Amino acid sequence: MPNLLAQAAIRYMHRRPARALLKAFPGAAFLAAHTWPELIHGDKPVVCLSFDCDTEEDTECLPSLLKQLEKSNVPASFAVIGELVEANAEPYKLLEPGGHEVLNHGYGRHTQQRPDGTFFSSRFYHQLSEKEIRHDITQNHTIAQNLLDLTMQGFRTPHFSTFQQPEHRTFLYQVLADLAYTYSSSVTSIYQKTSRTSCQGELWELPLTGCWDDLRSPFDSWGLIAAPDRHYNDDDFYRLFRLMFDATLDAPDPVFLNLYFDPAHVVNFSPFTALLQDLSASHGQVDILLYRNLVTQLT
Repeated sequence: MPNLLAQAAIRYMHRRPARALLKAFPGAAFLAAHTWPELIHGDKPVVCLSFDCDTEEDTECLPSLLKQLEKSNVPASFAVIGELVEANAEPYKLLEPGGHEVLNHGYGRHTQQRPDGTFFSSRFYHQLSEKEIRHDITQNHTIAQNLLDLTMQGFRTPHFSTFQQPEHRTFLYQVLADLAYTYSSSVTSIYQKTSRTSCQGELWELPLTGCWDDLRSPFDSWGLIAAPDRHYNDDDFYRLFRLMFDATLDAPDPVFLNLYFDPAHVVNFSPFTALLQDLSASHGQVDILLYRNLVTQLT
């Protein structure tokens, strides 16, 4: 019964009674939002791990992060910014040979650093014209071809929560289709559930995992670790992951976990190391896939 109620709440998530119901039954709500039979062709849960490389600090810590991933035998998808690749391409050249994947995160930097060392979001697609957005995406596509010798297949919108209106996504999917991309990962699961579709023609939307106790927010390193106004402490990161992962392993139907972090937030963060160890130990119980490999199974 709670799971049926959670599914109904997800369909009407913006209403106050629905939000109260989601909080009352977090486990049932989490499974209702993250069970994706159209995205999983098998009987195992699927986990995708991705990283948004938004700052110079993210670039600098890539070699250390790649060593952690190699030790855990966990592949990952990396959303990269063209300007950062232009500034220092060498760390990004390690990604594909290391068994990882590069996806388009736009060309222009969209996060800036204050004099006190803190960061703030500075560039949003909903504030740009369609011409500017198209140029931002295609320019980064060309950068990857010229400097990394690869053709990207997927995309993540910078600060994607601000670019979710139907007209935004319709335009975005057309730009990606023109580049022959096969996927986007630019929306949190609960919002994708309300649209009741994952495939836009030949292009798949691979929704990001919502947080156990607030499905409207993604399970990400900014909100859990780095945000100055965060509502969590460091211990919550692993605690919430373990709640989600245990529910995933025990679920009657395959669940899709799509987790994303910023490299600089997690590379020396012991709860993240514990997360990697759990994923490493779960080989055989779950499929840990790159986005492009998941999409290959769907086509």
